[in-house]
Amino acid sequence: MQRSTSVFDGSSSSRAALTPLTFDDPDYTSALDFVGHGAFHQFIRCPRTGLRVSFSEAGPRDAPTILFCPPSFCSRYVGGPNVEGWARKMGVRVITIDRPGMGGTERCSIDERLEVSAQHVASVLEYLGIKKVALLSHSAGALYIMHLLANHPMLFGPSPRVYLIAPWIPTSISDQFGLQLVPSWIVGNQHTIRPVGLPLMKGMMSSFAFSSGLFQRENDKMDMSEWVVPERFRNEGEKYQPQPPFHTNLAASSEVGTLIDSCVLSEPLQGISQDYLMCLGRGGPLKEDWYKNIVEDLARGYKDRHEEVMVEVLWAGNDEIIPQKGRKWFDDLMGMAGDVIKYHSAELEGLGHDGPLSKIEVMGA
Repeated sequence: MQRSTSVFDGSSSSRAALTPLTFDDPDYTSALDFVGHGAFHQFIRCPRTGLRVSFSEAGPRDAPTILFCPPSFCSRYVGGPNVEGWARKMGVRVITIDRPGMGGTERCSIDERLEVSAQHVASVLEYLGIKKVALLSHSAGALYIMHLLANHPMLFGPSPRVYLIAPWIPTSISDQFGLQLVPSWIVGNQHTIRPVGLPLMKGMMSSFAFSSGLFQRENDKMDMSEWVVPERFRNEGEKYQPQPPFHTNLAASSEVGTLIDSCVLSEPLQGISQDYLMCLGRGGPLKEDWYKNIVEDLARGYKDRHEEVMVEVLWAGNDEIIPQKGRKWFDDLMGMAGDVIKYHSAELEGLGHDGPLSKIEVMGA
């Protein structure tokens, strides 16, 4: 892995206050102006790895910050323009970083993938001057968050809040036999096979709607320390059927969706294949004991610092990618980690693996 001691030398967007952007503003000039906004296409040269890194920002720049680690479709577009309207409405700032081999972020070896991504997170947060964040992930993104918490906890401030949506569980543990049978040549070439199935972003335009309930704030205060988990998420293993009290218009025009699809396809997608290979244990560190070791390291570190970390997990009730056995295994593992990890889980009935990130009905739960 190449290292550089130079300062950031990639081009980047200005960090000055931005004019609020919305999908349904009738005065907005064009879909191209929106999707092409500089906030969604920022670059730095990571001084820790020497690699170019691309990332997006959404929402007010002076608001509490969420670092979103997306699933195996590890693109800044899953954040960025997809969540701008929601982030402005909720008063949060969402940072989404292209993982190695995705978008404008240069590739690395699969064995270095977790740590290189962590170094990129450190450099982006440093560049933006962010010292306190909440962490949010879906599926494979949980692997990156757990690695960050265990190995780089000081990046996020004391006692961070962590939200894992359908976190990935190794198939050897969850007994998801179907994925184990997929040939490696197919898994490792998803960046060439999967574009045929686009538009992938359809149904993703409201991908952050559900988390308005996760980041419920008491007395409408903006301070991160005031954010609380809604009561229905506090009981471990509690199930419920989402029944939202309100909805928000997060639907972008078809022109915006089509343009996002085109932008995604015009950029490198190799990161998808590397994430799939890593998740299936065909490269990288994800062996059967990886989670056990990382949770032990995480708990030990927070105990030594006399801090706590709140981890909230939302499972999808009809998730065929993460069967019930894998969910229970993870709940049990986290439950045995000690008092420093304040762990809660809930199950969203009637939803599949990608449901929480595509169903606006989950918002406000």
